[in-house]
Formats: sequence, C-alpha cells, structure tokens
Amino acid sequence: NTIIPQNENKMQVLNEKNNKTSHRQEIQTNPSIYEDENIRAFKLATENIGNNVSTEQINKMAESGESPDTMGYIVNKRTKKKTSIKEAKDEFMQKFVNKGHYIDKLANETGNKELTYKYDRTMNAFNEAQYSIGDEQVNSKGEVVGESLKQIFESPEKAGLENEFNDYLLNKHNIARSAVGKGLYGDEVSAPQSSRKVAEYEAKHPEFKEWGQKVSKYNENNLHDMVDTGMLSQDTFNKLRSLYGDYIPTYRDIIEEKVIFDENSVGGNVLGKATGGDQQILAPKEAMAEQTLAIKKAIRINELGVELYKTLGKDSKVFDGIDFDASAIQSLAGDVVQKAQDGMNTFVIFQDGQMTQFKISDDLYTAFNKDTLQARIDNSKLAKAVLTPVEKLSKTQRDLLTTYSVGFAFNNPLKDIQDAFFNTKYNVSEFGKNYVKSLYQLGTNGEIYQDYKRNGGNANTYFNYERGILPNRNRLQKVVDRIKNINEVLEQAPRLAEYMTTLEHGGTKSEALYNSAEITTNFKRGGEITKVANRYGANFLNASVQGLDKQIRNIAGTKRLKRLCAINYKSNSFRGCSFYFKSFNFEW
Repeated sequence: NTIIPQNENKMQVLNEKNNKTSHRQEIQTNPSIYEDENIRAFKLATENIGNNVSTEQINKMAESGESPDTMGYIVNKRTKKKTSIKEAKDEFMQKFVNKGHYIDKLANETGNKELTYKYDRTMNAFNEAQYSIGDEQVNSKGEVVGESLKQIFESPEKAGLENEFNDYLLNKHNIARSAVGKGLYGDEVSAPQSSRKVAEYEAKHPEFKEWGQKVSKYNENNLHDMVDTGMLSQDTFNKLRSLYGDYIPTYRDIIEEKVIFDENSVGGNVLGKATGGDQQILAPKEAMAEQTLAIKKAIRINELGVELYKTLGKDSKVFDGIDFDASAIQSLAGDVVQKAQDGMNTFVIFQDGQMTQFKISDDLYTAFNKDTLQARIDNSKLAKAVLTPVEKLSKTQRDLLTTYSVGFAFNNPLKDIQDAFFNTKYNVSEFGKNYVKSLYQLGTNGEIYQDYKRNGGNANTYFNYERGILPNRNRLQKVVDRIKNINEVLEQAPRLAEYMTTLEHGGTKSEALYNSAEITTNFKRGGEITKVANRYGANFLNASVQGLDKQIRNIAGTKRLKRLCAINYKSNSFRGCSFYFKSFNFEW
C-alpha cells in the first residue's frame, strides 16, 4: 500500500470536487458504467496526492466525509464488505499460522519465491551464529574463514589466564578509542596508562600477542562479511580498521548501546540502552558472541530487505545515498524496520554500503513488528513472574516427551519419513536415494552435512543471553545427550535429503534450506498468538497447526495431490480424487 505524503492536506481532495461534475453527469446518463466511474472519480480526486491510496485509507476518508461524492462513499462501503472476509482470513493466518503470511502472499502474487526463502532464512541466523561461536567461524556463504570463539579463547582458559587476557584486550581497545576521544574507561584510565598495562602483559605473557591477533582476525572477518554482503563499503571498512585496529565489541560500545538478539522476532536485533557509564563491561568473548548473533541476523535481514525493495520497485523509495557512519557499527544490527509516528512504515537496507530507506505496507510490517504479545509479556514483571514457571514446566514436558524420549526416537522417524515422501518437491526416487545418503552424512559428519550446518540448517547452542557462553557438558549430561543426538540425527535425515536434492536441481542455498524445513514440520513458522500459547502450556499446539496448514497447502498443490492419489489409489475413499480436485480451484 502506498502512503499519502505528509505535505499534502485535505484541501487538495476537497478542491478536486469542482472538477468532478462532468463525471457525475456521465454516470447519470450511462448507468452501466456506474461502479467503475465512481472508483475512477475517487482516484481522480486523489491523483494530485501522488499515488493510488489503499482500500483502508479510502474507507477512512469516506467515513469521515472526505469522499468525493455520495456514490463513491457507497462504492467504498460495498468494497469494504466484499473484502472483509478475505482480510479476516489473512489476519487469522498472520496471528495463528505464520507471522510472515503477508511476505508469502506477496511472493505468490509476484512469483518471487525468493521472498519466502529469504524470510525463512532470517530465522536460521541463530544457528549460523552458534556455529561460528562454537565450531568454526563461517561467512554468509557458509565458507570457513577462521577459528570459532570457543577455539580462540580455549588457550587462555586452559592456562588459567582468561581474566588477564580479557584485561589485555580491553586496554588495547582503550588505546585506539582514546585516540578518537572515545575512551573506553572515560577519564579513569588514559591511553598512556593502557599502553603501560599492555606492555606489562606482553612482557609477562608473550603468547597474548598471538592470542590477541586471533581475536582481531575474528572481528575483522565479521566486517569482511558485511562488506561482501553490501552492508559496509570498502571505504567504511578501511576507516574502521584505521580507527580501531584492535577493535573488540564492548557492552558500552561507541554508541553507548548494547545489541540484543531476539530470536522470536525477524527484525529483532533490539538496541537496549545501557543504564549508565559506570556499568560493568562484558568480557570480550561474551560481547563478541553477542555481536556475532547480531551481525548474522542483520545480514539476513538485509538480504530479505534488498529482495523486498526489488519486488516493490523504486517508487517505494523514501531516500538513499547516505553512507553508513563507521562509528555506529553496532546499530547496523539494530531496528531497520520501523513504524514512524506519521504511520509510514519504512525498511532500511544497505547496498555497497549505501543506505536506502523505502516504504512498506501495514500488512508487510506485521512480519517485522516487535510490539508482539511475547514482547509485552517480556516487558511485564508480573507476567514474567507468573508465566516463567509455566514456561519451564512446559519445556521440561516437551523435552521428556521428545528430545530425551527413547520411544520418540523409534516412532517419530516413521512419521517423518511418511510426511517427507509426500512433502518432497521432487521425484520420490530421488529423495529416497538422498535419504540413504543423508543417513551416512549424519553418521560420519560428512562434508554435505557440515555445509548444511554452516548455512544454519542445524547447530548446537553454545551461547544464550541468560548464561553467556555455556560451559562444557559433564559426563552425566553427555550420557543423556546421546538420546538427544539420536533423535536429532533421525529428525535431520529427511531435511538433509531435501537440502541435497534441491541443490542437485540447481536451487539456491536459501531455497534448499527452506525446502528442508518444509519437508516435515517447519517449527520456525508460527503465528504470534500460537507461538506464545505453545510456549506457555499448550505444548505441541504450533506443531499441530503447522501440520494442518501443510496438509492444506499440499492439497492446493496439484503435483503432491496426484502423488497422494497415486499412493492411495487402491482405497475407495481416494478413488477418483485427482478428477475431483481438478474440478475446483483451491486457494488458501
């Protein structure tokens, strides 16, 4: 939907009334063109405003007396009644089935399925970040570019020098920041003082130099990835490196704000302000983990935004051409999708380091809106106090019934394989062949499975905001984890098989990851309300909703419907179902 610019006012609409007399006369003499002419008359009355306005805006103007004439008001009211059921269905789908419903709807209307694939991939960013934190550092292409955070800090931890090494890193960073008047410690620790401290550490522990270089390399790799994906220009990268040669992210970073990753929100790298300059600075490893999460998410959000901008067209642009300020590096992972006070929703993207802001409709905004039911619960101390015990109990129940259940390990694969043969987008024999290959890949941690994990298909959790970098598992936990690992391997087998098949057919990584998620239950999908209910007591509600929705979407697809009919042809209840469904145009 386009938005009425602020610099136009109601007088422009009212002034157009003087120009519509001929339109009214024509309608009176030729009633057969009544409805079309009324709609055309209203558009004529608003053409000086810039663009066609949405149905919702037309109705609001009509009801407030701003409609160009009575006939137009009636037409608008009739149009509103005709679309109300459809709008209600869309709203239901968004709230209860899929928060990204309007993204999928736009993808279907325009034929650009990359919108669906890239929206889904934004929810893989958590796994991508976890892989870089705990396994190997990878870029957005899934290529290994360095050691993981855990590997980098393993040496100082084993040597019992973690605290000293952290202090060494922070003092090196303070020297660089002080040179541009942004000292990390304010006036309390000067650059000369930090220089002396760094020299003392290097004399006592020469290995700190090598370890420090690994830390710098990790942060530099993150910046390189942002250059490669267009979020930073090469000039901005060079400026950052010259200003902060020993850059590490800190709790009170350059803009005095902390980046927080919200896995429940697609646009959810929320910037929360620190409470004061005297607050303790996070350890570098924790801060680097936070920034890894934020940057991975920001890159995927930006890819989606660029695709959305291409689809909506340049007419949606508000402004562009602003190079990103290097001193605000962390805000790249911040709120790029915003709802302005004037009601205009905007999306900010970066291409070759240049910022473009464009308009999106209210419908599309719902896919990124952070004012959700879950956010309101998180911001309420009373709600959190009441619901947190319920959440923990629900999670324990889910884990006992699924993740750590031996029975689930036997029963669930049978269900998944049946679903997979029906849901696969490709030939069943191809999928079956790759299913066998996927079991081998999973059992041997093969290269294809590693590629799948590096691109966010699956990952262990090494970091969360409540506990930071998680400690290594003890012996008892490792024994219990064996059941969990068996369940995960069996669950990932059909997903990896579909991932492999999609790539063999020339699909993109984003498409392959989406297809792998859709081969059985796509747990990333979910409506805002359904996910909250699922989290606080209604266990498996979202899985049930997604299963039903998948069946409906399959019925609407002729290829998989024919496969269903072929499989069940001997059953009288399915005999002739191909003919039956061909007689109707199913749309969901």
